[in-house]
Order: sequence, then C-alpha cells, then structure tokens
Amino acid sequence: MLSWLFSPKKNYPRESSSPWKHTTLSKIYKCQQNDGTVIIEKRVLKDHVKYAKSEAQTFKKICDNSFHHPNVVLYLDAIENEDAISLYMEKCDGDLEEWTRNGELNACNLTALEMCKHITEGIFYLHGQNIIHRDVKPSNFLIRSSDKNATIKVTDFGLSKILSTDVSSAPTTSTSTEAFMAPEYHRREDGSRETSWRKSADIFSLGITLYYVLTNGRHPFGDKNPYEAPHNIQQKASPDLDLLDSVDNLSQKQKELAKDLIKKMFGFDQEKKEVDFDPKKRPTIQLVKFHPLFWTSKRKIGFYKETNRWFYTQSRKNVEKYQQALKYFENEFDISINNVPSSLRNERNFPIKECGNVHQLLQKVIRNMDEHGDEKLAESMELLGFLNNGKRDYDKFLLTLTGPYPGLLAYLWWYLRDEEIEGPYYPTKDSPDTGSTKQVSLENAQRRKITRKIEKFQHGCDGLDDDGGNVFGESSV
Repeated sequence: MLSWLFSPKKNYPRESSSPWKHTTLSKIYKCQQNDGTVIIEKRVLKDHVKYAKSEAQTFKKICDNSFHHPNVVLYLDAIENEDAISLYMEKCDGDLEEWTRNGELNACNLTALEMCKHITEGIFYLHGQNIIHRDVKPSNFLIRSSDKNATIKVTDFGLSKILSTDVSSAPTTSTSTEAFMAPEYHRREDGSRETSWRKSADIFSLGITLYYVLTNGRHPFGDKNPYEAPHNIQQKASPDLDLLDSVDNLSQKQKELAKDLIKKMFGFDQEKKEVDFDPKKRPTIQLVKFHPLFWTSKRKIGFYKETNRWFYTQSRKNVEKYQQALKYFENEFDISINNVPSSLRNERNFPIKECGNVHQLLQKVIRNMDEHGDEKLAESMELLGFLNNGKRDYDKFLLTLTGPYPGLLAYLWWYLRDEEIEGPYYPTKDSPDTGSTKQVSLENAQRRKITRKIEKFQHGCDGLDDDGGNVFGESSV
C-alpha cells in the first residue's frame, strides 16, 4: 500500500462517471471537494501500477520539502484501491500539445518566450530535487489559465527517477516518448540501448519542447509523419534550426539566442560548428535557466558593462589571457570600424573613431550608454534617433552597435561562464540546481505562506488567494 501523502484516506466524489479525458495509461476524472472546488483524479489501473507508484513517490518527495514550485503541478493525495491507484491533483485547463493543436495558446495570455521560461523553471526545480523527469514533452506541461497570470506546470512523473545524492544517473529499462528522447536512449542496430538515465536526457527533450513552443508546434527533427523525428534522432540527423528565423513572435536577436541555446541543448561541437549529440556537451539546467535568451535589455546592458570591465582587468593583469580572448573573438567576428553605422562615425560627440576588436566595441557600447553622459551626448542621441520619450533607447542603440554581430552576446556569455563576472548572469558556483542564493532566499520567504495554502487546499480550498490570484507568485529567471 502507498503511504498517504497528506492525510488518511478520503472520499473525493466525481462529477461524472464518464472520464473527462484519457491518457495512455490512465483515465482522468473531475472531482469535487466539500466546498465545490474542482480537482482532478488520475486513475491508473493496476496493470500499470509501477508508473503510478513512481509518480506518487516523486510528488511525495516534492511535497515533503514543504515548498510548492509554481511551475510544478500541485499534487494532493494518493489512494490505492483493489484495482487501481488514484492520484489527486489541482485542476488545470489543458496541456501545451492540446492547446497548440487547437490554436488556443493565445487565450493563456503568455508569450512564447514566457512559456519557455515557465517550462524551464519546472525542470530546473525537479533537477534541483535530484529528479529526472524522463518524459519531457509538450503534452506533459499543463496550462492553468484561470490564474490572473497563466502558468505552465510540469506533470506526469510516471517515468521519473529520483537520484541518490551521491549518484548522477539512474538505471531503468523503461523508455520515454521516442520523438522527444535523446539519441543515446534509442535502440542501436544490435537492439541494445543505454539504460542509465542522466539529467542530460531531460535537457535534450527540453530543447525540442522549447523549439515546439517557439515555432507553434513544429519539431526540429521533422514532423511530416510520426516516424520522421524518431528516425532522424536515432540517425543523429541535423536539426532544422533555421525554421526559428521565420517565427514572428521573436526579435532577430532573440531568434539568434534561441538557436544558440537549443543547439547547445542537443549537444554542440564548438570547433566543428555542428550538433554532434554528445550528452556531455549539453548544458546543465542551471545554464539553460540563466541563458541570455531570457534576459531583459537592462540585464544585457549590465552584462556588457561587466564584460567590458573583465577585458579591461585582463589587459592590465593578464595580458596573455587578454590577447587569447581577443584572438578568439577575432576568429569568430569581423569586428571593424566599417561595421559601425556612418551616422555614428561621423557624429562628433560620439568617440567612435576606432573599433577593431571586441574590447574596443564593448568600450564604445558602454561609454555611450552612460546614464550620466554630458548634454552634447544626449543631444547627439536625440538627433540620431536614440531617444524615446526623452529617455535613451538602449534596445535600439544595442541593435545599432551589435547588429552586425548577431551571435556576440551568446559567444561572450559562453566564453566567460567560468570567469568571475559580477551580477545575475550565471548560476552561482556554490549553489545547487535549485538556483542562486538570492532565489533560494526568496523561495524560503514564501514557504510558510505556501505551506498554509497547501494545507487549506487539502481541506477544500483551491490554492488561490481570495481575489483568485496565484499564491505561488511569478517565477523569475
């Protein structure tokens, strides 16, 4: 028998004897609590009992932490009967695959990039709890659109594995959905397959899922028929990342950053400039979460400032390292004064007379973004169209100076990830997967409130504030 997660066995009457939805292994019913709050019963027959018990064990581990993450579905109870196991959880309004297929995503009031943030946050939290999901795909992300701000939540832990604190992989013979499964877990020609699952498998699947969201339902390895993607993944065919160039919900800079992140999540060989599917080359979920794709313009400007400071420090203290960095970027980018727009080169108040390497480019970017620049500089920015309602338009200025180098920000970020760069640009080296010290502190500050809400949920509340808002707050990247 399962050990009950929150309470002794309860009764949750169904709204109808007919299932609300079906999944491959279960039937989904709407149930009501005493006050009329609707929750969900996921009924799994005993033929698939190992999946139900695996899911129950996973959400027990999550709930035992006395903290509920907003991007993980809220589980309430587990009841084992003679013929089935029922798992009870909060009611959401659909899943990503269903809403994408039906053209309903606009109804949830989230941009594609915001959805990607929520999805990444959910996996980030699971990995921080040493949980490998093992079946990351759009249908396993639920949408709760009834909140003030819609929320995407990861669900379905039937295939998940909990790692011990001293191991990095979990043995299993179960497999996930092949169209989203990392190539190392597909069957080889001799019929064998890798059976030791690692977090890097989730990263590969997450990369496909982010692509799916950004392209409104497309698959990077092909979707002409159900067999194309699994075949191409197994054969390690190159993904079609160029499709990201045609989406209209991202700026050109964001498209470049999305392509950079997703190809890294598949395993990218920097020297060969191609996806080689090596799981050791995939980033951790911490790096995915902190990737510049999710940054605001203000954070990008701050990073450029810190990067400029790093180059300046190296030029004074470690000339060899400084020269190596300049050489690296010289090989990747044709940084030249000729790439600076003539309007800037000819404007006397802009000191852009030379720009032959990445450090000089950063110096020009930062100097002209100084909030305390003189009046002549402000006048020049206005004449050149870099003022918006009296304020400096940093987005436009960034695009003007770095536009000829669309991959520069990502290259700088990856290159400097092991250096001492101050600010919220990388996960802290001394923190676990659960995030930076600042984030963990913010989470701890919510624990008591959220724990009370969970307790109230179990006694008939639906986990919402009195005004209907999401008590768990917004996730931050």
